Amino acid sequence: MPWRRDDVMTETTKQTTIGEIAASKPGATRLFERMGIDYCCGGALSLAEASRRAGVPVNDVARLLDECVGDGDSGPTEWTLRPSAELVGHILATHHGFTRSECARMLRLSEKVAARHGEAHPLLHELHAVVQRMADGLATHMLKEERVLFPMVLRGLDHATASFVLSGPVRVMRADHDEVGEQLAAIRRLTTALPVPSDACMSWRALYESLGDLEADLHRHMHLENNVLFGRIQALAAGG
Repeated sequence: MPWRRDDVMTETTKQTTIGEIAASKPGATRLFERMGIDYCCGGALSLAEASRRAGVPVNDVARLLDECVGDGDSGPTEWTLRPSAELVGHILATHHGFTRSECARMLRLSEKVAARHGEAHPLLHELHAVVQRMADGLATHMLKEERVLFPMVLRGLDHATASFVLSGPVRVMRADHDEVGEQLAAIRRLTTALPVPSDACMSWRALYESLGDLEADLHRHMHLENNVLFGRIQALAAGG
């Protein structure tokens, strides 16, 4: 159901999913991030339910959505209109490349900071363990996309193959995304519980900066897959 620019928030619009809004409304993803609304892994939630979970009034979210302007860079509306092959190329070049390089940096930093400050701050060891699991999982996940899912998409999908991809590879990718979402939430809880001390070393500050940068990019990355690419496959499978 498309996003409606109504002056009054209707029940119909309240039931529009976060994923649909993120994929069709310029600027929505930045607003959702600012308000703590999960639009990548939580894309199937209605606007009303997602707002409730984030603890913000749905009518306020709707008003701010109506005032949104474009993201200013390869926004979601643009990608909904581009061919799947171009979208896959963008995901590979932009998001897979960044994820690999940032995961390597993040791991080096988390190991160093935990080794240096973990005795005084045990939560740093827990943080490093979550970072390690997430980095390992992302590496495996991206390989599965690059070797299985994306080649199938690039070869072209008809109804039958789209139905198979939806029930097989896409189902696995969505489950992986949910796991990453849980790991990001755990990292957020740990870094909130252990803010950077005023006398912390630069590595500690760089680690938290890296974690924030990776989280923001993963939100955009998983949104393009969950709400745009996988949405196309789902529509093709349902179209028969």
